[in-house]
Amino acid sequence: MIEEELKSDFCLEIDFEENSSEDPSRVFKAMSGLIDGIQLLDSSLGQTIDANIRTQLILHTIEVGSLKSWLRNIVEIADDENLEKLDLKVILGKYLVKAKHWTLEHLKDKDSLKDVNIKEVQEKLHEIAEETNLRKIPSYPLVKRKTLAEFYITTSESTSVLAENDSAKYVSSRGEIVLPKGHSIPDEIKEEMVTQETTTDETVLVLKVKKPDYLGRSKWIFRHGRHPIEAGIEDEKWLSQFQERKVIVYPGDCLKARVRTEIKKGYDGEDVSVRYDLIKVMEVIRADNATQSTLFPEDEKEL
Repeated sequence: MIEEELKSDFCLEIDFEENSSEDPSRVFKAMSGLIDGIQLLDSSLGQTIDANIRTQLILHTIEVGSLKSWLRNIVEIADDENLEKLDLKVILGKYLVKAKHWTLEHLKDKDSLKDVNIKEVQEKLHEIAEETNLRKIPSYPLVKRKTLAEFYITTSESTSVLAENDSAKYVSSRGEIVLPKGHSIPDEIKEEMVTQETTTDETVLVLKVKKPDYLGRSKWIFRHGRHPIEAGIEDEKWLSQFQERKVIVYPGDCLKARVRTEIKKGYDGEDVSVRYDLIKVMEVIRADNATQSTLFPEDEKEL
């Protein structure tokens, strides 16, 4: 390995209200989250240049008064014939600084993460990567949409813990950016940001009960084959009978049910989420007779 120590130092700064009655740990929670987000972004930026590039953040120094964390990039590059033999130290340093600065600059005037055009960010970062001219064949992959969404979500949630008179900044050789006060992001918004398409399917399955919900509308935990799954029960009539003890189900029993499976796919082909719901419970199969607990619909005739 050839280890390149980049001089692309930057600073994350949090100005906080002294003697505030707000949770004092908020400053450190915000700083920790921002560092984690930057590290996630740096790793993906390096990969757009070459798959053999690995990035790591090093804490260079901490200043008090306002809390300032100066960080430095350490990058490992394997010898790779795909890269031009140029001054990698200087070029990669400028690339990481410029790409991070632009990515955060794009966020600062947005009132909501819904206003962030991730496709626009991908295209701009691709343009910045091409400017390096480091690849012999100028084919630079896009930063993954999921990575950018996770970076913006982490950044927003990190600054959301700050008090009203606190502020957070990103400072580099390209200038400083005051980061907007973020918000805690609901799971459905997180999924929406990274989902390209949603597919649903209904089929009859036999699921082994691991953990029922006796009181409310929480998800049950089942086992299908060797795989544990969580599923809601939308069969209101059956659920009422179960909660009124008119139907008895113990862990180890199985439910034969019509199950709806909803799969959300990301822009890079990965599964964003898989949701299961029992829309019709057809039968309770006791544990001592539940030898077909992993059957697929085509095996129903054996029940």
